[in-house]
This record gives sequence, C-alpha cells and structure tokens, in this order.
Amino acid sequence: MPKPTPWEDEYTLLCERCGYVLEGLDQAGVCPECGKPIAESLPGARPGTPYQQKPGFKSLIQTAWMTVHCPKKILETMCFEGDNSPPRSPLAAYLTYTVIACVGLVMFSVVGNSISVMDIAIFLGIMTIIGFLIWAAFFIVTIACAYIIHFISMLFKGRNDAEVSWVIAGHASIGWTFTGFTWVAGWSIDRLIHSLVPTHSQWHLRIQTMTLIDSVIVPTFIGGIILGSLIFLYITYLGIIHTRYINPIPPQEPSNG
Repeated sequence: MPKPTPWEDEYTLLCERCGYVLEGLDQAGVCPECGKPIAESLPGARPGTPYQQKPGFKSLIQTAWMTVHCPKKILETMCFEGDNSPPRSPLAAYLTYTVIACVGLVMFSVVGNSISVMDIAIFLGIMTIIGFLIWAAFFIVTIACAYIIHFISMLFKGRNDAEVSWVIAGHASIGWTFTGFTWVAGWSIDRLIHSLVPTHSQWHLRIQTMTLIDSVIVPTFIGGIILGSLIFLYITYLGIIHTRYINPIPPQEPSNG
C-alpha cells in the first residue's frame, strides 16, 4: 500500500526541511520538528538564484560557483514559481557559453600552426557544427533527466512538479560545462604529445601503452562524460531531497469586481 502523505492537499503549509505540517502556527516562529524558521518555508519566500534574479553573464558565473561550491544553499534560494512568467533555467546559457568557450580554446590552439586561413575557416565551420550538435544533445539529455526527476518525485510522494524538476535539471547542467572543458583538456594534451614526442619513438609507444590507445582523447572523452554526469546526478539528487516538501503558491481566487 502506498504511504499516505502527511498533508491534506498540495497547498498545505509544510516545513520545507522536514515536512512537518505548519498550518495554523505563528509564521514568526520556527518549525517544532527541526527549528527551521517558518517564514523561510512560506510560498514565494525563495528569492531565486543570482541568474534567476537578473539573467546575465556575471550572474551566471555566480550561480555556477554557488551550485558547485554550496549546492544545498543554492537549492534553498532557487525559485520555482514566477509572478508573471515561469522561473528561468540557466540550461541554455550554460550550454551556449560552454560551447563558445570550448570552440574558442580549440581554435586558439590551431591558429598558431602554419596552416592557411582557408583551412582555419573550414576547421572553424566544422567545430561550430560539432558544437551545435553537442549543445542539442546535452539539451535533450537534460530535458529527459527533468522528466526522470519528476517521475522519481512522484514515486516518493513529493511535491516536485514538472516545473520544479526542470529548474533543478537546468541548474545541475553545470556538470556539462565540466564535461566540455575536460574534452578540451584532452584535445590540448593530445596535441602537445604529438608536437613534442615523435610518433614512432619509444616514449610515444609508452604513452600508447599507458592510455591503451594512440592518444588521450578517448580516455578524456569518457572521463569528461563520467565527471559531468556525476556532478549532474549529485545536484539533482540533492534537488529531489531538498524540494520534496516545497510549498507552491496557491492560485488566487478571482475577485468579484
């Protein structure tokens, strides 16, 4: 038998930390169960992440740092409902800036070589297409993960609706930034090895033996996916736990006037 929820409906005021029913208690007090101030659990009390408050490059960097450095704190400030529009998710911004930065770094490592301008232009076009495909792939993966988060929340009788799951997944997508820069690091290391170590030298054969392939690109490609996925999964896991008792804003009744 499914375990019944401790609240009457989805708008019953709960402590967002422990799920204690706060209906009828003084809003200036604290939760009798865990001591969290009741005012912090009120609907609409979340101020939003820096990017949600004022979208921009600077606020995106601040949000990324907070998400990685103190994910629990960012989840306590994350806004899931807007007054006139849905809350902003930094997913598109994370992916866009990451792709631009990674393509720029790869091109910077190529420009110094003695190749023609036409070759550089062709390579830039190829990298742009690859970057767009990677952007689209991670965007689709994140959307799919948002649905999975919502499904898991429903299994555990949580209040994480589709909008909450989407915002959590969007902030957790900072993990894909780590994936992108790990790939660029692998590309750079591979280029450095090929420029410093002759292809048929003994040291090159040792490098092949250590990496099990002709270069370090494949190990860093796999490692980047693993690293980014672990970061993404960790933040989404915390998101599911910390938003289980989220208090949605009740719908306003239409006025008689």
